Amino acid sequence: MQRRGVLAEPATVFTHHLELLLLGEDPLHLPYHIIWYPDTREHFRYLTARQRSIVFDSVEEQLVNEPTAETRNRKEMRPNSLASWELRIGDLRVYYDVTEESQTVTVIAVGIKRGNRVFIGGEERQL
Repeated sequence: MQRRGVLAEPATVFTHHLELLLLGEDPLHLPYHIIWYPDTREHFRYLTARQRSIVFDSVEEQLVNEPTAETRNRKEMRPNSLASWELRIGDLRVYYDVTEESQTVTVIAVGIKRGNRVFIGGEERQL
């Protein structure tokens, strides 16, 4: 299993699932693969080391299995130009998309919510 912060090509994930099928395993019952969008590296520069650790741990804990199941902290977002889903971790926000076919979660952005404003990579974003 890949550890946090690793970037992977979606084709690699698909190939892995194809290999599992050939071995007789059902990839639909395996955990989702987390892919960090390259822009998230810049977003993490605006977080403290503690905040980064909280984000990595929460993503691994909450998005590896059933990332599209709505919970108190995991919501499908209204249509926007950023992502389909939001993970709330206190004042931190993780924005992600899910691809069911390849069972991947792509983390698009990581930000901080202050009041009714969200800052991603140090810049305020309207969602």
